[in-house]
This record gives sequence, C-alpha cells and structure tokens, in this order.
Amino acid sequence: MQQTVAAAEFLAACALSRVDAVGGFARDGLLSSQEVFTQQLVTGLSNGMIIALIAIGYTMVYGIIELINFAHGDLCMLGAYFALTVVGALGVDQWAGTGGIMGLVMVLVGTAAFCGSLNWSINRLAYRPLRKASKLSLLVSAIGASFILVNLGLFWGGLPMDVFADGTSSAAPKAFPALVSAAPAAQIGDVIYSRTDLLVLCVTLPLMVALTYL
Repeated sequence: MQQTVAAAEFLAACALSRVDAVGGFARDGLLSSQEVFTQQLVTGLSNGMIIALIAIGYTMVYGIIELINFAHGDLCMLGAYFALTVVGALGVDQWAGTGGIMGLVMVLVGTAAFCGSLNWSINRLAYRPLRKASKLSLLVSAIGASFILVNLGLFWGGLPMDVFADGTSSAAPKAFPALVSAAPAAQIGDVIYSRTDLLVLCVTLPLMVALTYL
C-alpha cells in the first residue's frame, strides 16, 4: 500500500512539473492569483464530485458482484442524452423561474428512472444469466453491453449518413440549456459561486456519503 501511495505521489509530482498551463491559465499566473486559484478550485470540486459519484457506481458494482462494469460510463452518457431529450420535449430552453424548477425536477426524476430501468434490463439480460459462469465470460458480456450502449448513443446523438456533417454528427458538441439560473449564488471578492455549483454540492455530497457508508 505504501509503495502504491509513493508511486502515485511520484507520478503526480512528475505531472505537475511538466504542466505549463492549468485550466487555460498559465501555471505561474494561477498560483500567483488567489482569486483565480480559488475559482478553479471551486470549479474543480464541482466537476470532481460528479466524477466521484460515477466512480462510486463502478466500485459498488465490483464490490457486490466482482464485475468491472464497462457499460457504466456509457449508461451515464445515455442518461445525459435522455435528459436532453426530455428538455427538448418539454420546450424548456433556459431558466424560467418556476417553470425552470419544474423542468429541472422532471429531468432529474425522469433521468434517474430511465438509467435505473436501463441498468436493471442490462443486468437481467447480460449479467444475471452468466452469474455462475467464469469471470471472463462476465467481462466479455460487460464489454459487449458497452459497445451496444455506445452505438445507441451514436444514433441517439444524431448520427447522419455523412458523419462529418457540420454540427449534426454524434461527435459534435450538444448544447444543454441552462436549467439553473445563471445568477451567482454568492460572490466573495472576485470568486463566484454559481447556483450550479451549489446544486451539485447539495445533490452529490449526500449521495456520495450515503452510498459510501450506508
């Protein structure tokens, strides 16, 4: 364990020594400006909490059935597509007071139900029949499920015959409406704490604690 930690620290030190820019700012400028550093720290924590919540899902599956679920990240990707589809169906294109709150709630609840149902279906069709098979068989099944979800995402994302069509290919960035007000939740000096950051904190932190310790 100590060797692993030491190796991780060494790699981190090597990475930091080679990085000349962080988040679009020069390293020296980032470290010399407390406001810029704090703002990047807030953004990093907000994004990191989302990634950590997804990672907990990986570890929970492995801890229960000892399966590296390669389809887990693809499932989250389809969840994002589903949320975007619901937003389009509701016609909620931006924050609109009470309408924005209701749209956000419907998106969160609907996406959770969709991802849960899809994950349950994958388990019943791809994993459970192989529960008594070798771990290699389960691993191959997980990789196959991942390929299926990836291709579903390609078509769901608007893959045309010409995959290089401007802005319509599945690889093109998808604009997600601002369902949370762009008004800052708080501002201390030049550091802005957005309502999105606050929402991520209030949603992910309790879930992370509950899934880790309960």
